[in-house]
Amino acid sequence: MNYACFLPLLCFGLAILSAGYGFLTFTSGVTPLFFTVSLSLWFFGVFSTTFILIGILFISNTLIKINEAATKPESLSTLRLSFASGSTAEKFAAGQRQPVGFILQNLGKELGEKITASIYFPDEFGEVTPGLSGGPLQIPQVTVIRQPILNVITYPNRTTASVVIADLYDDMAVTFAANITMPASAGSYRVPAYVWERRLGKSEQELTFEITR
Repeated sequence: MNYACFLPLLCFGLAILSAGYGFLTFTSGVTPLFFTVSLSLWFFGVFSTTFILIGILFISNTLIKINEAATKPESLSTLRLSFASGSTAEKFAAGQRQPVGFILQNLGKELGEKITASIYFPDEFGEVTPGLSGGPLQIPQVTVIRQPILNVITYPNRTTASVVIADLYDDMAVTFAANITMPASAGSYRVPAYVWERRLGKSEQELTFEITR
């Protein structure tokens, strides 16, 4: 049961009943519950005030939750990074060098602004160089760098392929590619990726390279 409305109404109802009974005790000679009229008025006054404050607390909490839900970044835009096929897992031959396509999609309902997508390749991967890029609105250029050894923010000493996109409209996508030398050993390699957006901040994502013989 959702108590967001029920609890405040219950508290305000009890407050009104307490205030009403206190008023009747004072005006119509109703037998007081607590020895004297003055003591009963004091008790029901405190009781009524307490429940009013509790009701206000519940309403405030409900309004805060509503505001958080209305302004939650995920409700504005959702960015998804995957292989060009749309999957987050693909199979590749061990030791092979080949172009690998990626796609960055805005699945939300708002414009994505100032987006940076970065893929961090572990040392098992060989050389990574920029590949062709494309999209319906723009062609982001792929930049490949090696992270500093002392980098404590992301993944130190990893080769990183990144693209920067000024704007990405809702339900739109851009593609980019990198030429990658696959690991020599077969196995499943989970490659982390970060996507930054001006309002969303950083979202952590992952691509799985299934290396086969």
